[in-house]
Amino acid sequence: YYYWGEHKRAPLRRSLPPSLPPSLRKILSDSPSVVTFGGPTEIQEENRRGFAMPMTKAEMKVQLDEARASVESFKQEVNRITKEKDALAARVEEVTELRATIEELRRETQGDATGDLEDQLAETRWRLEESERESEVAVLRAKETTREELQQTHKRELESSDYLIQLLREKVEQLQQQVETTGDGARRRPTGMRFSETLTKFNGEDVDDEGAFLRWLRKLEWIAEL
Repeated sequence: YYYWGEHKRAPLRRSLPPSLPPSLRKILSDSPSVVTFGGPTEIQEENRRGFAMPMTKAEMKVQLDEARASVESFKQEVNRITKEKDALAARVEEVTELRATIEELRRETQGDATGDLEDQLAETRWRLEESERESEVAVLRAKETTREELQQTHKRELESSDYLIQLLREKVEQLQQQVETTGDGARRRPTGMRFSETLTKFNGEDVDDEGAFLRWLRKLEWIAEL
């Protein structure tokens, strides 16, 4: 992850994340403008040397589709974990019923304790202990597996979304410079102002969870319309 703030700008890494889709990897590999990240002086120097053409709306749409697919995969993973949680809840309910059976048998044996009832009580108690042990093992295993899977999924999602947002921020700055430094300033200024507003929206908040990531997708669609 790389710091994005008002006073510091760090260079983007040269190696692409392994979790990027092949189509997005090809687009990023072909663009020399993703290697460094500088201020207005560096951008003007890049303009003089000739930077890569801005991303087209179709290319942005491809990246947004890839991001949506990644979010959908995350939702499916959450659904699977929810099903496992429901199965564990059913096991807990079974244990509760066994406890109730033991209490009922204990009450019956208080007045007239017979050999059959005692055997039935012992068998039920044994079944309860076995079920509790299995439930504890299953719960611990499910918690560990769920924790590891969620950490990996969260890491991949943040890595992909952070890199995409950094790239689009750079594209917005390049387009802003291009609009404000070329053509008739009187006619081109409104578009430049729109990109300035867009850049302000990008810098207004950080993306650090899944809910914010979905909100960023909607903002990226809005930028693509520009």
